[in-house]
Amino acid sequence: MALAWMRLSILRVASCLSTQFPSDNFRRIVECTTDDERIAACRSFVKSVRKRVDETVRYIRPDEGTFDFAIMYVLAENVCYEILTMPDLFEYALSSWEKLPLEKNFLVARQRPPCLSHDMLPHLFLAPAGQGKTHHCIARIQEVRAKAPLASLWVILPNQAQVAAFRRRLAEEGGALGVQLGTFYTFYAEILARAGQPIPRLLDPVQHRLLRTIVDQLCAEGRLCHYAPLRDKPGFIRLLRALVRELKRARVHRDNFAAAVADGEERLTELAAIYADYQDWLVRINWMDAEGQGWLAALALEKHPHLCRDLQLLIVDGFDEFNPTQLEVLRLLTGHAAETIVTLTGDASTQFSTGTFRTRIAHRRFARALAAITTALNVEPEPLAPPRPASCAPLAHLEASLFEPFPQKHPADDAVAFIETQNRGQEVRAALRWVKACLVRDEMAAHEVAIIARDLAPYRPFLQETAAEFGLPLRLAEGADLLTNPAVAALLSLLSLPVLDWPRRQVVDAWRNPYFDWSGVGADSIGEGDADRLDAAARAGLVIQGLAQWREALDRLAQMKPATEVAAEDEDLAPPEVPAGAEAAALRRKFEAFVARVTPPPEATVRDYAAFVEDLIGDDPKLAPRFQSPEDAVENSLGVVARAWETDLTAQRDVAALRAFKDVLRGLVLAESVLGQACPEHGRRACPELVLSRVEGRSRRAAPIPYARFYTELRGAVEGTSYTVPPEPNVPTVLAASVLNARGLSFRAVALLGLSEGEFPQAEREDTLLRESDRLTLRDRGLLIEPRLQGDEVTFFYEAVTRAREKLLLCRPYLADDGQQWEPSPYWEQVRRLIDAPVEHVRPEDPLPAGEAASSQELVSAAAFTGGQSLLAAWLEQEDNELSRAWRSTQMGASVLRARLADEPCGSHEGDLTALADCLSTRYGPRHIWSASRLEAYATCPMLFWVGSSLELEPRTPPEEGYDVRILGTMYHRILEELYRRALDPTGADELLALLPTIAQEVFDAAPNEYGFRPTPLWDYQRQELEQILADTVTALVEASLGYTPAALEQVFGLEGQPVLVIHSDSGELRLRGFIDRIDRGADGRLRVIDYKAGSTPISARDLAEGRRVQLALYALAARDALSLGDVSGGFYWHIGSAKASSLKLEKYKGGVEAALQVAANHALAYAAAVRAGHFQPRPSSGSCPGHCPAAAFCWRYTPRVW
Repeated sequence: MALAWMRLSILRVASCLSTQFPSDNFRRIVECTTDDERIAACRSFVKSVRKRVDETVRYIRPDEGTFDFAIMYVLAENVCYEILTMPDLFEYALSSWEKLPLEKNFLVARQRPPCLSHDMLPHLFLAPAGQGKTHHCIARIQEVRAKAPLASLWVILPNQAQVAAFRRRLAEEGGALGVQLGTFYTFYAEILARAGQPIPRLLDPVQHRLLRTIVDQLCAEGRLCHYAPLRDKPGFIRLLRALVRELKRARVHRDNFAAAVADGEERLTELAAIYADYQDWLVRINWMDAEGQGWLAALALEKHPHLCRDLQLLIVDGFDEFNPTQLEVLRLLTGHAAETIVTLTGDASTQFSTGTFRTRIAHRRFARALAAITTALNVEPEPLAPPRPASCAPLAHLEASLFEPFPQKHPADDAVAFIETQNRGQEVRAALRWVKACLVRDEMAAHEVAIIARDLAPYRPFLQETAAEFGLPLRLAEGADLLTNPAVAALLSLLSLPVLDWPRRQVVDAWRNPYFDWSGVGADSIGEGDADRLDAAARAGLVIQGLAQWREALDRLAQMKPATEVAAEDEDLAPPEVPAGAEAAALRRKFEAFVARVTPPPEATVRDYAAFVEDLIGDDPKLAPRFQSPEDAVENSLGVVARAWETDLTAQRDVAALRAFKDVLRGLVLAESVLGQACPEHGRRACPELVLSRVEGRSRRAAPIPYARFYTELRGAVEGTSYTVPPEPNVPTVLAASVLNARGLSFRAVALLGLSEGEFPQAEREDTLLRESDRLTLRDRGLLIEPRLQGDEVTFFYEAVTRAREKLLLCRPYLADDGQQWEPSPYWEQVRRLIDAPVEHVRPEDPLPAGEAASSQELVSAAAFTGGQSLLAAWLEQEDNELSRAWRSTQMGASVLRARLADEPCGSHEGDLTALADCLSTRYGPRHIWSASRLEAYATCPMLFWVGSSLELEPRTPPEEGYDVRILGTMYHRILEELYRRALDPTGADELLALLPTIAQEVFDAAPNEYGFRPTPLWDYQRQELEQILADTVTALVEASLGYTPAALEQVFGLEGQPVLVIHSDSGELRLRGFIDRIDRGADGRLRVIDYKAGSTPISARDLAEGRRVQLALYALAARDALSLGDVSGGFYWHIGSAKASSLKLEKYKGGVEAALQVAANHALAYAAAVRAGHFQPRPSSGSCPGHCPAAAFCWRYTPRVW
């Protein structure tokens, strides 16, 4: 009886509270005429309401059987609205007990129940992947929409890809109108907008610049030592941005972070200092970053309980993790929404039938998300009923059994397929061929098929190239690195010229680049062929870098006569064709106009530099007519955007990249406007008073900065930026995405790439800045920092294979990029244990059935694999269309390839020029004068002779500082010649060594100008080293020349009026010319021939016997027969660098000197006959090719020397 009376009393108190509501005090608030009176009345009103609340609390005793809540009715609607604008009063009622001041009409208008019933509690639904979680959410949206068409509905999804997919499904099933979809960031902004907090958000370029400014400031103040060497590295700033993002997501306060690492290593305390300064800057000027937006949204929900009270349904779908910021906002939102639904992937049958939470290995990541969400929302998970089973039995079996013990095999039933190919390119080709079959044969829509890889970056070029060939509308989910775009790369290369001091290669490339239109430079604009002429001038003038070198080279050429030919000391060196005279003078004027156009001011503001770059790029011709007046058009721009539009195949890609590049420029300008510029005393330190003046809107001109610093900032910003090519509107596309970006999406068919070891699963690596031990320590000290090494790859793979509803293709390459065998991924093996399906092993040489060809190229290849014997090949032979022409080109290419793969070179394309024998016999007839070096070139490789001597092609080696081996040999020869000429006693070592320094100094002083090279900073040291080498070789040569006296130095034959050496044979004669380095005469009057060699390659008797080294013997023959200087007793090559004679000595050759001379003559005659017959097949005599061969870039049989 007493308990019943108490319950009745409580209900009566609750129901009659409306009659006791202090309406008189509220009426006084309305009647007040002054602010002071209104404040006093409000205080009295609040005091009276609190008194009623305190009186009611005494009667709420659930332990005695009463209700655990009370209802206070507010009869007047305006009174209820006034209460809701008093957060303190509303929160007081909630904090005292479960009491809500409510008003009936207000509830009807807002569509809210009068109390926290069971339906208002959040629901957490679990179901395996592909079991209808998103379908349940859409069905619930439709139910709410049917009852309340104007209800507020929010759907929170992990990323924009899932937002687009959810919106498409919602539109297809009906009910999309009025539903607000977005990521957490979308609703952070919505909450702050409702709270009336329009706080500026920090854009990525501004954040990048801010962190760099903070790092510079801390370095200037001596507070950053450990990380100081990294201050100018763009990668360091990217790591800091990631760290800040992680700390903000974990809701780590700057003071808590600093306290947690106070006793730690210096690297951690420095990170805390950077984070503290970053947070201080945001607080001081009242800005926020993307993650801080979540902090402020949570604060707004706590401070204003009335926010989002109109939210009828809140849905959170598709997540596999939640960070603390998201959990806090979600916890607060669930208290405001009438209904909350959260879906997670999990095995409900296991977790609820047994009453335990056994976690599947595949659900490892989901388990952490489940634990976090249940703790944050204080809610128990419940199974999704009824679940929608996957439509395909093999895929359902794969989902249920993946990584489970004791797996059983299930028939594939054509739902699961395995393909392994030789490399990534072939893997992509096979996958896209399968995708096209899904579109054509299975009649799937493009958006119902996807290509997924753990990391899409290695596959991007293959996907783009093959999709274009197959005619597939492919959309890459991940943006490409902006720096990899050709137009942006060309632009950055051009902008770097003043910073890098005008390097030769980049200047010439800028003149050649198709993205630049130089016609607007003026009368001296760059025209066709000017780039080649500039390159020739730079090579002739040995231009390395620097305007001084460019101007010196062009001025010197301008003073030369166009027909000037400088005779080379080596008679076999053809002079390069370079512009001279008036042509060089015109080139100099164009170069100066070019420099003037692309040279920025040495110092300027970021805004001015950005305008300079914008003027170079020029306007977009497709946008300018609509948004720009004619007088604002840039007259002397390079028309980069206009040039990009001219190429249809790459126009969309390049224009998208250039627009992203302009966005980067605008971001830098914004960063300058927000952050200000450097203070004189702190370099790049941001001035607080300047920052505040920016924020408060006061106009103040930014301080100028050097151009090199602007370029560094620009390049760093570009390196951290990506761009996406917008798809064609209303054109369905096949999605290509990484596993992380494909989570939560569903497709009818999916091709999964890269299932080789190390590719998927990827190796987990600890963070660079916060190591795993650091994370454990911080977590022990109360910071919600998650470890990085958590074994999430199994969950990522589970998410990847469960994206498909009907068909799944698993692919892998079996050869790595370096050609080594590539083992399959353990995940590949796991699926093979579950699905009974054969593995298709695809090799490039395997024939492709014509019915499987996905492009015209593959169709032609299929015909080629049949050897031209199929009906398809016969049809191609008869037709005259694009396919048949491609077929004939393929046949020609096949014949070339067969020739190249043959063991022996054959055909006119590989040196068989016997058809030109008559012409060659005329050119190299009996009157032709040969040189020993050209004959040795033929001995080295016949193709080397043909390309270098007959075609007179030269390897285009870029100019470099310092001398090369040829110049070194010339200097050695010149010094030794002068030394022995001036010496009174050329056999005395003392006199030779005394003269050597003077002669060497003379030659070395004149060498850079005379032989054409630019000395390096080590030139003085090199001169001393070379002089010592010469001293050692002179000493050793004196010792080796006992009994001999130099008789001739640099002796000429066949030139300068001296007789030619003529070698007679039955088939004709051979004429030779040359320079003999040194001829000694012995006491008996006989001669010894010496040939200097600057190189260190050993020369043996075998080289003469096999015909590779015939010069020494031919020179000895010339000294005896052409010059009639006497009989030859011996000879050798002298290696100057090692100061010793070669092992080949004519007097020790088998058969003596005469035999050596005869062998050399026979080889020379044979080489001449082979040249006249047209035999130039590439056959390197030593098994490897010389690096200086001019045919190295295109000779199919070029074999570089392996040291």
